[in-house]
Amino acid sequence: MLNTIFHIDETQKWSVVISNLKHLHEWMQSNNESGVIEVVVNGEAISDTIINSK
Repeated sequence: MLNTIFHIDETQKWSVVISNLKHLHEWMQSNNESGVIEVVVNGEAISDTIINSK
């Protein structure tokens, strides 16, 4: 089981985090690996999360 936490605190880094999430998810599927992926958001990146959740 693979448990992974990604952290983001800068608005301009969202594309990097999303790309990393996508690649990890694809790898987990192709290798029949189970696990939990979590994203911790703080700092200025929170404002994007709040805006995009509406």
